[in-house]
Amino acid sequence: MILKDVNSKSGTQAKRDAAEYSKKIIRSVRGMHLFTLSRSTYRYKPRQSDRNEFLKTKLKSLALQRRRFGSPRLYVMLRREGVIVNHKRVERIYQQEGLQIKKRKKKRQTAPLRIVTPLPERPNERWSMDFVSDQLSNGKRFRL
Repeated sequence: MILKDVNSKSGTQAKRDAAEYSKKIIRSVRGMHLFTLSRSTYRYKPRQSDRNEFLKTKLKSLALQRRRFGSPRLYVMLRREGVIVNHKRVERIYQQEGLQIKKRKKKRQTAPLRIVTPLPERPNERWSMDFVSDQLSNGKRFRL
């Protein structure tokens, strides 16, 4: 069951880890074949380039200066500073470093003070209109 899970839904790193684990039980070559992993892939050591480290520090500093800028705008700023880099690399590092913009909460507006309107004391003191359009006595229509 574990073998099915590793082969069906995981990437090469998971297969590499599973083959490393199986190395304790069986020979490494058989473990690689078990997880459909080539020898070169099994022995591959990923390199962390200095370029990524430079880009991480640069992105962090720009994101601290401009808190409301997302990765596309930070990418443009990097290009303006002369750093030539692929936008997909910038987006990947931006996401890995957790620099996503937090959504702003809406400000709750305070309700206006409720003032009780005084009752009219005599006729025609207060008028109210509850219509949008009406018709005059001569038949001409008008709208408000």
